Amino acid sequence: MSVSEPLPQVPLVALAEKNPRIRRFLAREFAARGWRVVLAADGAALRRAARALPRPDVFVVDLELPFLDEGLREADGAALRPLVLHALMPEAAGHPALALAGAVVEKTGDPGALLDAARNLLPGPGGPKEGA
Repeated sequence: MSVSEPLPQVPLVALAEKNPRIRRFLAREFAARGWRVVLAADGAALRRAARALPRPDVFVVDLELPFLDEGLREADGAALRPLVLHALMPEAAGHPALALAGAVVEKTGDPGALLDAARNLLPGPGGPKEGA
């Protein structure tokens, strides 16, 4: 009798973006690469996504999201983690939310860097390497 390996867990991303077209585009890109996606259009929706079960494995958040401050904090005041901020540069430089992020990715037409940053922040085998 052989012991089968557990199936890899499909990661869940909470994707919070103010622009509906960009939100749908990024959702398609994440889903095409095997992610489950929950969408949020503002900080209140992001907070609800963070409280829902299953809890997202990573949060990808537009730095210009309406009510951003409300969405970046748990009910107890702790910052959402792991967090990737998606921002226009250099306008974002010095924004207080940058200190909460595990990664900051510049907004471009190519979602590759955003997908890579989210994957690198996943906990467990698909995420950060030891010592990284």
